[in-house]
Amino acid sequence: ILCLTDDEHIGYQDQVKPYLLWARAGGDSIIARFSEELDPQTSQMENNYSISGVSIISATLMHDQRTVNLNVSGMLSDNSYNLIILGIKDDAQPPNTQTIQSLEIDMPQPLSFPLRINNAGGAYNEYLADQLWSSFVEYGHMNGNYQFTEQDISNTNQEDLYRSSLNRVVSYKVRVPDGVYSATLKLSENHYNEVAERSFDIFTEDSMWVSELDIYALAGQYSAFDTTLGGIRVEDGILDLYFSAVKYGEGYEYAGPFLNAIVIEQDSLFSLEISPDILPLKDQIHLFQNYPNPFNPSTIFRYSVSSPGETELAVYSVTGQLVSQIINHHSPAGSHQVQWSGGDISSGLYIVRLVHNNAIKTKKILLVK
Repeated sequence: ILCLTDDEHIGYQDQVKPYLLWARAGGDSIIARFSEELDPQTSQMENNYSISGVSIISATLMHDQRTVNLNVSGMLSDNSYNLIILGIKDDAQPPNTQTIQSLEIDMPQPLSFPLRINNAGGAYNEYLADQLWSSFVEYGHMNGNYQFTEQDISNTNQEDLYRSSLNRVVSYKVRVPDGVYSATLKLSENHYNEVAERSFDIFTEDSMWVSELDIYALAGQYSAFDTTLGGIRVEDGILDLYFSAVKYGEGYEYAGPFLNAIVIEQDSLFSLEISPDILPLKDQIHLFQNYPNPFNPSTIFRYSVSSPGETELAVYSVTGQLVSQIINHHSPAGSHQVQWSGGDISSGLYIVRLVHNNAIKTKKILLVK
């Protein structure tokens, strides 16, 4: 919303109260997703949350300021529960206070590993059927279309696994405990029969792992090819795979990045110490992870500063070259946000750097077109 403002007429004011979109249980925690960014004080007060028969030990507002992680005890996986919330405010000025709301908690069964998924296909031997990603599922793809070939597939004794293919896939997500994982991607080029007609990059979490993957150049047509990405560190409960086309191909059905099957293996687990304090202390600055991330082409950067001063926010390539100077001005103490578009730069991993009164913070960002 755009409007003219001055010191007296400040323009549009947010008058919408925050509300709970969904809540999911996992182990001894509940992830609660809200409709908008929240006030860090009221959103982290345990007394603002209630679950019958369950003790809420702590409430932690995550870096996107819309997600709260509730640490709980006494929750049984085979029971059903409702999460009741009251008195949570958004971060508007003046803030809007949420009224009482009750929402049933999703109680999914945890995945077992190794996890095998038949992309674009149904259940096959030990492989699970593919599905679209949403807040209600444990794994799934974003975007894409399903294709199937009757051709024989060489270099495998599981031909049907490689006959179905998920094309034009943007992202694949799997809910996992925090830890280190390996992902084996099973691939067969079932359409193109020349080198450099279709290739793509693969990112895991926030780093590029495979560049310009051309399956025909590596294995030919109708031939199984597996590649394993090892040592993937997951710290947010979701293993993210992202795909970006280099050579997109022709047409609609068989184009862009693709997958035939995925196998996720659990290498090790670890626990994370998460600080509940998201606002900076005295003489500190904080750069939040941009949202959305990955993005195409626009994203929002949020930062907080504990004292006024000169602020620079810029995007750099991974080699240190300046890509875009986003802001260079005076910032008062408090929270700030700015929207930025990467429409004129290529897909890839970049670094955003915040400098305020000689203090520096950086984050990795991922542009996927």
